[in-house]
Amino acid sequence: MNTPAIYKGRPHQRIFFHILLITIALVVLSNMMTLGTTYLALDRELEAKDDLLLQSDTKALSYYLQRTIAALGVELEQVAQFPALIQYIQASRDTELESANNPWQEDVTQLFSGLIRAKPRYAQMRLIHHTGKELIRVDQYGANGQLRVVSRQNLQDKSERDYFQAANALPRGEIYFSQVDLNREFGKIAEPRQLVVRAAVPLFNGVTDERFGIVIINLALNKALQLLPSFSDPTHQLMVINDAGQYLFHPDPNRTLIAKNGELHNFLTDFPPLNTSITAENQDLYHHENYTIAVAPIPYHGNSNMYLALRSDNADAVKVRSMVIRQTVFILILLFLLAILISVATSRRLARPIELMSKQVLKGATGQGKLRASLPRYASAEFYFLASSLDEASDITKDQQRKLEQEVAAKNRAQNELEEKIALLDNKNRELQQFTYIASHDLQEPLRTVRSFVDVINKKYVSHFDERGKQMMGFIDDASARMQDLVKDLLDYGRIGRDLTPKPINLMQLVQDVEDDLSGTMTSRGAVVEYKELPNVIGLETELRLLFQNLLSNAFKFTEVGVQPKVKITARPVDSGWQFAVCDNGIGIPEEYRDKVFGVFKRLHNRQDYPGTGIGLAHCLKVVKLHGGDIWIEGNAPNGTCVVFTLKEVVNEKNKLDPAD
Repeated sequence: MNTPAIYKGRPHQRIFFHILLITIALVVLSNMMTLGTTYLALDRELEAKDDLLLQSDTKALSYYLQRTIAALGVELEQVAQFPALIQYIQASRDTELESANNPWQEDVTQLFSGLIRAKPRYAQMRLIHHTGKELIRVDQYGANGQLRVVSRQNLQDKSERDYFQAANALPRGEIYFSQVDLNREFGKIAEPRQLVVRAAVPLFNGVTDERFGIVIINLALNKALQLLPSFSDPTHQLMVINDAGQYLFHPDPNRTLIAKNGELHNFLTDFPPLNTSITAENQDLYHHENYTIAVAPIPYHGNSNMYLALRSDNADAVKVRSMVIRQTVFILILLFLLAILISVATSRRLARPIELMSKQVLKGATGQGKLRASLPRYASAEFYFLASSLDEASDITKDQQRKLEQEVAAKNRAQNELEEKIALLDNKNRELQQFTYIASHDLQEPLRTVRSFVDVINKKYVSHFDERGKQMMGFIDDASARMQDLVKDLLDYGRIGRDLTPKPINLMQLVQDVEDDLSGTMTSRGAVVEYKELPNVIGLETELRLLFQNLLSNAFKFTEVGVQPKVKITARPVDSGWQFAVCDNGIGIPEEYRDKVFGVFKRLHNRQDYPGTGIGLAHCLKVVKLHGGDIWIEGNAPNGTCVVFTLKEVVNEKNKLDPAD
């Protein structure tokens, strides 16, 4: 029998080239599609995440500045109702303005001085007559911001100033706010340069309803702006500009208006495509190839000549994309080489049985049966059986693959949902930290004001109080002081874990430093601290220092008078890292309260016996949780307390420091 031309040559060579071409084409096409899809999805995800963070930061910082300026109005309304100021206005009808005979002059001056002392960001407070003549002026002057009561001969005439004319023309109850400007004295920019926002309210004689003048506060805006970076993501570049594009705040102080020649630098020149953004009423995002900028207005009482801009570089996205491309190319090369090996092996495995079956068919060894009638001449019963078996195996494989894909898809959905929830939780934790810090910081200002007024009352009016009144004023002063301590402790509690950069720490040296900090208390009580062979660990140095400081302070504090405090610190390795014990000979903690003392502001004794706010052990708990450990209290026979805690030795992805714990 003649062999057809199509079967001449070695069959496995023809099969090899067919399989190789198809495999390479599929590998290249699938990987190019995967690379393109991954690149686009990754780019969109990174951009959307950065945009969301930028907008959130911009909104929070803009709101903070609005609140800072709005607080001026509230303060002014309170000052306008101050009894000494009202009496000064009424008494001015009976005295000459240039005379120092007004009996309320000193009280109003003390009021202004107390407010500026309590709120250092207030640069100046003035009482101006409706003729424009300054009557009282208290300000901070010089590079060190020293408090000064300006003498009568140095008071100025402000009748020609725009802000005075506008404020003096307002009806009763309205407040004037100026735009941001450099502070000027005698018509010239005052040195050192200072950005100010002026707020003023008109004053009227309560008896005759005649216009008396205005009371005005200058807010040192550059002091408020210097606090903004602490509230922002450190990877963002923060800028504040006016409607002319000049920098009010910039990471480089030499580019701001308060610097010499700072007016030469301009946001609109640095970022030309954003010319229209500083006139927008809402937030605006601008995407550049290498960075993204968010711009938002900062409106206050009809003025909006301030804008806040945050810049985020796209360097991280570029690095991620480059890494994905390199990995994909590397995988593509590996798959290409693998395709060649698979093609060679597959062609050899298929060619041999095909050669044998072709020879059998060409010889006619299969006979004249149904196979020859239904199959080509080169087919065989064994090949048909193999094809049937392969079909059956293929059905089984597809069914298993379909089930596996469903399981994988379900797991991927669950993984995606988990990642979204983790990202949301991270955002909420950052917002909570920012809220805690801002709220605690703002709570201190009214407390300082209360204490300042209490000091003024004690100095000026204490002779009018009976013993009961003096006792009540003492209660107010003590309560304000305790509240300040509580707010400070709460602020410290919120700061714990803000810098999550672990590093190697020598605990022997750290405890020695803590002893140096507490040397005054140790000397007065004759305290002794025993420790040796403390290990080196990887952790947060500031937080661990706070941990040992609180534990040693408590040990000294809660020891009976007349008893020498003795503290022993020990450490031993455990499976998860190190276990420490700080044991003292103090008054001890009853067993039923040992789980409760780690709560915020939890106390077991009254303040007269043992002073403090009750947040020290809460600090300790948070620090230990940051290091992946646990903390508990044990007894120390025959008396005293042992505070035991663990610290994980190595910080890795499975033991990630988390400030939310």
